[in-house]
Amino acid sequence: MFKKPEHKKFLLVGLLLVALLATGFAWQRKTVTLTVDGQCRKVATFASTVGGLLKEQGIIVQPHDKVKPARGQHLAEGLLVVVQHAHRVTLTVGPEKPRSLVTAAPNVQQLLQEQGISIGAKDLVRPSPDTQLLDGLKIQVIRVTEKEEKQAVSLPYTTREVPSTEMARGLTATLQRGQNGLAERTWRVVYHNGREVERQLVGTRVLRQPRPAVVRVGTAQSISRGGQDIRFKYAVEMVATAYSYTGYRTASGHSPRYGVVAVDPRVIPLGTRLYVEGYGFATALDKGGAIKGKRIDLFVESHRQASRWGVRRVKVYVL
Repeated sequence: MFKKPEHKKFLLVGLLLVALLATGFAWQRKTVTLTVDGQCRKVATFASTVGGLLKEQGIIVQPHDKVKPARGQHLAEGLLVVVQHAHRVTLTVGPEKPRSLVTAAPNVQQLLQEQGISIGAKDLVRPSPDTQLLDGLKIQVIRVTEKEEKQAVSLPYTTREVPSTEMARGLTATLQRGQNGLAERTWRVVYHNGREVERQLVGTRVLRQPRPAVVRVGTAQSISRGGQDIRFKYAVEMVATAYSYTGYRTASGHSPRYGVVAVDPRVIPLGTRLYVEGYGFATALDKGGAIKGKRIDLFVESHRQASRWGVRRVKVYVL
């Protein structure tokens, strides 16, 4: 009769102990946010510290890695725990030599901030600042500068030809000498790490206009000498000398005689018929080692005549 109430009393005490134990375990369990290298997830844990949480999750932390808050920090409901593993990267700034770094910065931009590297408005960062860091990543900061350069340039003159029936075809005379003009060009030059990579013309200012040359150009194809009209293809001004008998035949195999002249075949082909001012009709049948370019050597009957001729400029008409 009296044992039954005693049994109920013990049962109530047991239930109370179980509830107390369950409530205690619930107090120890908490949910935190864990971010590892930018990857975020919710974690339910019974760990009491950040270090215990990392151990529980199997996350290994090296000396250069970053953990926030510190591993000794007690965990609380809703706490944010951030782990950023370090990476070995190569950084080159401007013309400097590349350097190897171990950093826990999450991306390129934060690495540059960590290293105290300022980026100019025109500087280039490769890869882009928001690129996540990985082992072996090569980062380059290109220093970009621009400047204007002035350049003086010559403006070539033009030539205006004035036809003249009073001059033989092939001959010209300068009526006005040409003069080049002068201009100033402005260039925008872009440099990457001190080396030119782009040049753009942004303006030209004329300082002096060019002055054209004026040249009289002969068109006549006939002359009158000794009452005889002589028609020709064109005329050439040449330096004329004279020679007499040498004991040798000409280059074309003919015997030298009056009317045989020596020329440079590159200027006047052998066999060409000519009229030489002050000499008369002639044929180009000879050549000589000293007869180069616009030179002509005229055969005369004696050394005295050759000496008397000397060296003079003549008009040679190609018939």
